[in-house]
Amino acid sequence: MTDDFFASMAEDLKAQAATFQTVRAELEAMTAEVRSPDQAVTVCVAGDGTVRRVTLHPISRHLEPEALGSSIALTTNRALEHVQEKMHRRLSAAQEARRRVTAGLNRDDIRLGDAIDEFVAASERPPSPAERVAPAQRGDRYAGRPLEERPGGFLSR
Repeated sequence: MTDDFFASMAEDLKAQAATFQTVRAELEAMTAEVRSPDQAVTVCVAGDGTVRRVTLHPISRHLEPEALGSSIALTTNRALEHVQEKMHRRLSAAQEARRRVTAGLNRDDIRLGDAIDEFVAASERPPSPAERVAPAQRGDRYAGRPLEERPGGFLSR
């Protein structure tokens, strides 16, 4: 294989990386806005599930508090479904592009498919502070004790 071939491959990978970054930015910016069937509420949500805006329309004044709360909840859930559907359609197109690149590399007998998959995984957004979970802290009562073989070939401490 020549240097030109590798240079061409590097350019293709850079183009794909730019495409993946663009898709990531699009996904992060996606929103959906839905109005309730009773026309009392409009809810706007982001792709990460954040409720961006809840608008109460004048007709909402005539609803009982329970009915208004139910309308807000149902409309929020519908908006979340809509934004997830939009994200899924966009992500499916990006994944198909990645599959084509990976298939092309594998067809050329260059096993870079795994490297591309790792790159795509690394380009996923980091979890928000609300999503981060601290690792469980626990003491290991067996720490420092060697394994011992027991009758029957079992290991224990």
